[in-house]
Amino acid sequence: EVLRRIQLVTEAFARRMSSSLSAYLRRYVDASPLSIEQLSFAEFLAKLTPPTCIRTLVLQRVDGTAVLELSPELAFAALEALLGSRRSTPEIPSRDLTEAEHSIVESALRILLLDLNEAWTPLAQMGFTLDRQSPPPDQALSATEGVVLTSFDVRIGDVSGQVNIATPSAVLKRLQKDITRDKDLGRSANEMHRERLMRLLKRSRVSAELAIQGPRFPAASLAALNPGDVLVLNHPCDRPLDLLLDGARKFTASVIPSSARRSASLVAPVLDSRVRNHGMVEHVKAIGA
Repeated sequence: EVLRRIQLVTEAFARRMSSSLSAYLRRYVDASPLSIEQLSFAEFLAKLTPPTCIRTLVLQRVDGTAVLELSPELAFAALEALLGSRRSTPEIPSRDLTEAEHSIVESALRILLLDLNEAWTPLAQMGFTLDRQSPPPDQALSATEGVVLTSFDVRIGDVSGQVNIATPSAVLKRLQKDITRDKDLGRSANEMHRERLMRLLKRSRVSAELAIQGPRFPAASLAALNPGDVLVLNHPCDRPLDLLLDGARKFTASVIPSSARRSASLVAPVLDSRVRNHGMVEHVKAIGA
């Protein structure tokens, strides 16, 4: 049951990773779960082929350590994309990333970890974060410690590689009750994607401005304006103004005083023309029936 639920997490993570990295790298990114297996940490390290990009992760919410490995193909493909290269098949040097290159690639890894944490949220709060202060990744866990290795096949443009995450079995065992608890994991990918978009949108900021839709003036008369001149806008004082959100007309509103500032009191929403037209068509259909 635990492995089945982890499989659901890996599928959700792969979808999120594909979407987020595609937007961040401005490259086509496709990720899919490859395998889930239990092995010792020493066996995991033996699977790695140097040079590779391996990082230690701290599990802040559950007091543990994990290890993430990004194959060199993906690391250098992400680096090329972040540096603005347009090559679809970048050259993959047979060397480790430099410290400066690691710093650049880490920005993509942080995006990846945000997706990983969100994928785990229905089951448990893990708190995966990059850790720079612990021992080297190959010494992050005891060689004999058991880990659950989740592997993903990832394509960035024309480059393919793997993302591997080794999570201690002991950590997952401590969370077994949470992981196997009956939770709603059957939501569709569209529902989860919509929820994620809503969370991101709620953090965003939009500009707001009140506008008067006045008459048009000849450019020559506007050029002749001087400080102190009165411009008649032909807008009745009792007519609401337009409230623009990021430049889009969304509400009608009136200006009211609020403490030492002026504020806007919303009068009514402004329906999109397509919504108004759809409503009018439905109304005509109803009359015809």
